[in-house]
Amino acid sequence: FHKQLYIFQRVLAQKECLLCKSEHIQFRCLVQELTPIHLSWVPMAFEAKIICDCPYGYSYPFAKTYQISGGTAVRFYNDSTCMEKLRPEMLVTLAAGCTSFAVKNKTTGAEMRFDNLPGSSLSIRVDNENQVVTEEVSGYDLYEHFNFVFLELEPGDNELVFTGTGSVTISGRYLYNVGA
Repeated sequence: FHKQLYIFQRVLAQKECLLCKSEHIQFRCLVQELTPIHLSWVPMAFEAKIICDCPYGYSYPFAKTYQISGGTAVRFYNDSTCMEKLRPEMLVTLAAGCTSFAVKNKTTGAEMRFDNLPGSSLSIRVDNENQVVTEEVSGYDLYEHFNFVFLELEPGDNELVFTGTGSVTISGRYLYNVGA
């Protein structure tokens, strides 16, 4: 039992956790110290020292899916309260025969484009924060088809225009200013 408790303590001490401040805000925190609390020499619980290393609070995860065909206009509201741009994750599922995809943020003027894509059905995951593009069905390297402009969303309304045929899911967490 003591060995299992020790292993649990070491694993938990290296993990990131999310703590809730209210019904809609979480904080990204790190467990710094984890000390067992004993009752009659038997470990029963833990006392933890937790450090928050980010000045922002985070919303619960969101995901919004849009069906696209030709040029589809969408108003996306970035609920973040800080002035930093939101760089969400996108999952783009293109229909067979669709050889190009674009999303233009008319609010910022930036346009992400994929041109001359293979004509088979593609599932493209774009991590805009870390600037990584992967194709999840066939494993194609899509960087040669990409213009290297990643989606950034201003706080408030963003007018997006999607070009292509299929669906797009935008997901992530909004950032909130919550203290000094």
